[in-house]
Amino acid sequence: MEPNFLTLYEFPEVCPSCYKTYQPYPKYEIIPCEGGVIEYHYLYDQTPINAKQRNYLQKHLKYFFQWISENSQMKSTYLFIDAFFLRHYHQEILFLSQTQSLILMSLIRCNLEVFMIFS
Repeated sequence: MEPNFLTLYEFPEVCPSCYKTYQPYPKYEIIPCEGGVIEYHYLYDQTPINAKQRNYLQKHLKYFFQWISENSQMKSTYLFIDAFFLRHYHQEILFLSQTQSLILMSLIRCNLEVFMIFS
């Protein structure tokens, strides 16, 4: 991009190779539990990111909002999670897993087996 008056003070937030690396690819897993199944949706595999990268990538959560609005007729409990939530509130997910339909969503894939919250 050639600089001009309009873009003089705009700086790219991400280099081209990082932009390609951090393209969101929505994925999901089906997790069996006592009450049925839990859908777990995420955008990135277990990629280590720092707080600045996470803040930048959170703009891609719009994919989830769009997906929820398209599937709003589903009577489900939607819950956004991250590693902090799982460390401190995993008991709440155990309680919610008894609901008819639970859909978990996160930016980065959390290894739910490590937390052993569905065993």
